Amino acid sequence: RWRAGEAIRIRNQWIDRPLDSAILDDPLAQGEERLSEELALPTIVLHGKRDETVPWRESLAFFERSSNPRLELRLLADGDHRLQGHLDAVVGAALALSGA
Repeated sequence: RWRAGEAIRIRNQWIDRPLDSAILDDPLAQGEERLSEELALPTIVLHGKRDETVPWRESLAFFERSSNPRLELRLLADGDHRLQGHLDAVVGAALALSGA
């Protein structure tokens, strides 16, 4: 139903809004290969190993395929999908990217 154009409602403590499948159209059209090839900026990917939504191995595989020498992957052993409890790691990554 969702791919047929029907919106779903995303509601949690952070957001309450309808969402339709158009949000996926651009990433699906571009492809991971193109993103991996064109990603040239310094980038830090944080991924929790207890993420039940997106397996951390997907980030590892993306990292291993990337040709970006400035891509860093930080796996957080007890991190979940939202990285709850890891604000220090998120802030640290942002500071590292900002040069602070």
